Amino acid sequence: MKKFTISFLIFLCLSFNIIRLIPAFAIGNIYREGIYKPSDFNSSASSSYSIANISSNQLMYLIILDENLFVIEAIRLQPSSEKFDLLPMAPDYKILIIGKGDLYFSPKKSWIVTLFKTLTWRRYIMKKFTVLFLIFLCLSFNIIGLTPAAAVSDTFKEGIYTTADLKVSPDNVYYITNISKNNNMHVFIFNQNELTVQNEQLLPGSPKKDTIPILPGYTIAVLGKGEVTIVPKTP
Repeated sequence: MKKFTISFLIFLCLSFNIIRLIPAFAIGNIYREGIYKPSDFNSSASSSYSIANISSNQLMYLIILDENLFVIEAIRLQPSSEKFDLLPMAPDYKILIIGKGDLYFSPKKSWIVTLFKTLTWRRYIMKKFTVLFLIFLCLSFNIIGLTPAAAVSDTFKEGIYTTADLKVSPDNVYYITNISKNNNMHVFIFNQNELTVQNEQLLPGSPKKDTIPILPGYTIAVLGKGEVTIVPKTP
């Protein structure tokens, strides 16, 4: 009975924290900090969108990268900003959103596309709920066990990270290296005000590069299909 109660509580936590299981998540046309691709947005025949920062007191930063991870557009949005038109995006572009607020995307779309995306979103939520329920059943019948959280690693794939994800460096300075054999990688470092303080495009097998001091509250965004290492700089 005790194991069942613990499993049920875990299931509830998972159910009410679906957002935490997904690197980037959106509700309707509202998007938060994360890494996206154009297919994550509501479909637009011209792939053209307008954006606005609908947060009342949070700065937001948006960067669009092409298929080679070159920056083609970067916009810093003040709280309660007016709408800005974005450049058209190809399917293999990436969109990086940084900040603690919300961005509203307005695609040019027909009512048919809107209906299709609504039904797709509902199927997606049902699929996630089903997966969570199966996890709950597995826990209840002791088919899988609980494991402790993974230790801090030196290797990072595409995602958004904080200083808590890095190993401690005495001077807050790190070496970054693209260890991929054939994938370009792009690393951005943002300060507490969502300003870009370092921007590095790394070719496959690139030599290591020094970072600026990465202070508490900074954000590190890694983009690309490969992996980078971020290790403390040693004297």
